[in-house]
Amino acid sequence: MKNFIYSIMILLFSVGVLFSQEELKLPPPINNEFLNACEGIWKSEPYNFFGLQWTDEISLKWTLNGQYMILNGQSKSETGFSFNSMTILFVDKDGNVKSWGFDDWGGDVAYFEGKIVGSVMTMEGGTKYIKGKYTLELNGNIMYQRGDFIFIDSETGKETKETLDLIYKKL
Repeated sequence: MKNFIYSIMILLFSVGVLFSQEELKLPPPINNEFLNACEGIWKSEPYNFFGLQWTDEISLKWTLNGQYMILNGQSKSETGFSFNSMTILFVDKDGNVKSWGFDDWGGDVAYFEGKIVGSVMTMEGGTKYIKGKYTLELNGNIMYQRGDFIFIDSETGKETKETLDLIYKKL
């Protein structure tokens, strides 16, 4: 038992020496021009979705040492119904993007992958019940979102196609 404890102490000491404070530096924050320009609060113009008029307000902010961007959103319909969503975005040095989305309904996580090229981000993915492809294009303080989605009814399996064409203005 004494030898076991001694071996563990040597191992821990060795690991501590190998990873000195000099080597335990955090990576620099991600510097992506597109996502940097997205940071802030945006409000959509009214848009039609499933026969109702909606508006969205989204907030985008870098977090965790600038390694991820968090999008918090609230969507409101003309009837007063609203729901919240949160998306976590990661981009690598080559502009490849991954996102994980969550909302008030819970359940399945929305997963999208895509690419940022210049002022355009293209994403594709979804959940068990939503599949889609969309683009975000930045032009100064205006952001355009265009997307085609298929919604699958969880009980009947019936598919409904929706096209979204949104315009956001930075506040």
